[in-house]
Formats: sequence, C-alpha cells, structure tokens
Amino acid sequence: MVVGVLVALIVALPGGSDGPLGSLSGDTPESPEFAFEAARPLVITTAANPDPEAEQPAPSDVQAAKKKALAAALPAAKATADTLGAYYTAAFLDPANWQDAAYDSVFESFTGKAREEAASQLEVMTAGSEAGFNYDTIEPLPSSLHTKVLLDPRGLPASVVGIAKFQANGTGSSGDHLFFSQGQFVLMKIGGEWMVVSFSVSRQDEDTGVGASETDGATATSSGGTGSTS
Repeated sequence: MVVGVLVALIVALPGGSDGPLGSLSGDTPESPEFAFEAARPLVITTAANPDPEAEQPAPSDVQAAKKKALAAALPAAKATADTLGAYYTAAFLDPANWQDAAYDSVFESFTGKAREEAASQLEVMTAGSEAGFNYDTIEPLPSSLHTKVLLDPRGLPASVVGIAKFQANGTGSSGDHLFFSQGQFVLMKIGGEWMVVSFSVSRQDEDTGVGASETDGATATSSGGTGSTS
C-alpha cells in the first residue's frame, strides 16, 4: 500500500518526466558542455605619475608597449572566461543543480558581499527554483563575453570587467523557454584565483509556453544594494 502511494506521488508531479525528484533515480543527465571564448581583451593601462610634458615615445616603442600590455592581460581575460563560464554552467545548465534547485555551490567564485547578494537573488542569477518542474532539458545557445583588463602601474592585471550575454533553451511539457542573461561582472585576483567581487545582471527571458517567466525583465546587483525581481 505504501509503495502504491509513492508511485502515485511521483507520477503526479507536474512539469517534466520526474520533476525535481528525477535525480533520485540515479539517471540525472550530464551537464552539457559550455565555455565562453576568451576573445582579445580591451587593455587599459595606468601610470603612477604621468608627466604631460614628457617626451612622446617613438611609434615603435608604443607598439612594443601595447604588445607587452596585451601579453600581460591575456591570462586574466582567459581566467575570467573560465570563471564566468563555470558560473553559468552551474547556474543554468547542470541538471544536478537545476533539477533540485540545489544552487549552494553555484557562487563559489563570488566573494563576500557579492556571494551573499547573488545567493539571495536566485530567480535572476540561476535557472530558478521551479526549473526542475518546468523543464526536461536546458541546453546552451550561442553566447558571448567581452573583457576589459585594467593594468596597474607595474603592468600587472589589477581587475577585469567581464560583459557576458548568455543564452540557453529550456524544453518542457509547456513549450520552450529562452533564458537570456546579460551581466557585467568585476573580478579581482584573490588568493591566486580570479573572483567576482561585484556584478549587475539583468534577465530578459522569453517563454513560448503557457504563462510568462517570473524573471522576465528582472535585475540583480551587488553594487551597494539588493537587486529587484519585479
């Protein structure tokens, strides 16, 4: 009798085939592959004590300086692409997370206040608490990342701004859903790792099924306040 009740409860779950309890069967699908391309960054240099009356360098010296700055910035840009790619994978694509709304490990690359703010705004920063009920699969679509690397007076990367546009398609019994997240993330190297110290993220999802997504037009930020999910 108890077995019969359990089966009835599982079958009655709304949305996808098993809803958030799908992982209990041990057949949770693997996370789809996703990575941002580490495109050529915009490099911003700073000088300790700029002298406006100093003699202008020769063109060859300017070119050499630009090449040196780019070489210094490339590893930081690549690390930023890896960090943000891992975040979006964990937040939107990994079934082990979204099927059960288990997002505790998503913000490991965020620090301090940024981590707290992100964790308090899951409906904007992740696939959401109802993803396991609404979708059978979430697959990545073409996405992009642009980076700006600030070099300190020594010519070393001090911070990176990553501007991301992420897209994914969720499929379920009610139709397809386009996840669209556009974010600006500021990263700094802390303890040898490039970590997100602040962010501003907006969502403009499109739902082709019945009803609109709760995250349509929502924003989240860690720049001095809580985000809005109205």
